Amino acid sequence: MSKKLFSLIFIFIFTFIIAGKAEASNFQNLNYGAENTSLGGAGTFTTANYFSATTNPATLSSIDKVMLGAASALYLPSINSINYERESTRSDRGIAGGLDTSKENMKSALLGFTVPIISDLLTLGFVGLLPIDSLVRIYTVTTRESHLLLYNSKDQRPEIYTALGVKLPYGFSLGAGLYYSLKVDGTVQASVLPTDALARMYIDLKPVLTPYVGLLYKNNKYDFDIGTFYRDQQSANANVNIDINFELNNNLSLASVPFAASSNLITFFEPAVIGLGGSYKYNENYKFYFGALEKMWSRYHPPIILLSGKDLDILTGGVYESNKISLKDTYSFHLGFEFNKEISLISRECLFSSRLGVQRHTSALPSTLSSLNILDTEKTIISLGAGVSRLALGILKNSKMQFNLAGNLTLLDKKDLMARRNDFTIEKARIGGHILAITGDIGFEY
Repeated sequence: MSKKLFSLIFIFIFTFIIAGKAEASNFQNLNYGAENTSLGGAGTFTTANYFSATTNPATLSSIDKVMLGAASALYLPSINSINYERESTRSDRGIAGGLDTSKENMKSALLGFTVPIISDLLTLGFVGLLPIDSLVRIYTVTTRESHLLLYNSKDQRPEIYTALGVKLPYGFSLGAGLYYSLKVDGTVQASVLPTDALARMYIDLKPVLTPYVGLLYKNNKYDFDIGTFYRDQQSANANVNIDINFELNNNLSLASVPFAASSNLITFFEPAVIGLGGSYKYNENYKFYFGALEKMWSRYHPPIILLSGKDLDILTGGVYESNKISLKDTYSFHLGFEFNKEISLISRECLFSSRLGVQRHTSALPSTLSSLNILDTEKTIISLGAGVSRLALGILKNSKMQFNLAGNLTLLDKKDLMARRNDFTIEKARIGGHILAITGDIGFEY
């Protein structure tokens, strides 16, 4: 068995270092629908509509009608080149043909409905999201690639939310739900023997249910609402099993090389989320929204491979390299403003709403970096939108329709990043640019 074959197997395993869930879905998964998007996500905590099951499930208790809504979203990125650079004083192999997924457009479709089970007491909500371009993607990332934490077109997958909201005394409501999605479990196996070499990769898509709960308080006297919710995290694991007995040359001397590797492959990772916010209605025309969210990225256990063995030309020392990624919790702050006015449209009375929102997000990257596989920066998101609701159909008694349209612009703070991977390797990257998102929805109630 030659060293060349050993090197090929080694490179194959080391390529399978990380397949991390960044979150295209996480990028907007608490801003479903045009109404909440146009409010800068500030309606997440108290707004009740046909997409309420995705955010604070306690808001479902405010809905006493059957509601059905459909939405579609389009994301158009204009992100500056990451300009990934790697400087090393030692021989360093790379893989050509890396994909810059931060420049790919994303599209998604959304369907939601609510059904009162017990009038003015218990309401069921359901929301389903389906990516349009690709249902699910499984991928690996080498140490030479960088991806944005909150925008990666490879991370789209179906999502289903089912929740119940129940009304309690004294203006309180309680909600609970299950978030159904997919996780990936996998195993990489490699074996190098004196007469043969084999490798296998096994990937298994598995459903996962993530619980979430919410609480809502409505003060009808002062038109003030406050809500809070918590959703648990998602993650998946993988194993790497390696068995090596390597012949160094063709003479009678045979070297048995003890070799071990371990990996924690996390795919489709979503952090635990906790949020608190409220809304205040000033007369019949103005409504203000506010809130804050924490995403617990510090719980992210990064994919890592540790190699150990006797000295070889390509494997020196006990530990070859650890691709450890460390993230910190992020915080976002949301403000929204809504102006409502009764108007006449198509000879029917309806409510016209114009909306404005702004949000500010902190970065998940710590001050000292050991890897640039995942990039993030502070960001500001500005939103605008409008909608028409309470539009009587005339087909069914008490049936109504509504339309909403929203657009938001994500401005990424410009930042130059550098990480020292070890004593002889330095990585550099750059982040900046913007992402335009356009969302529209249509809804019916009866």
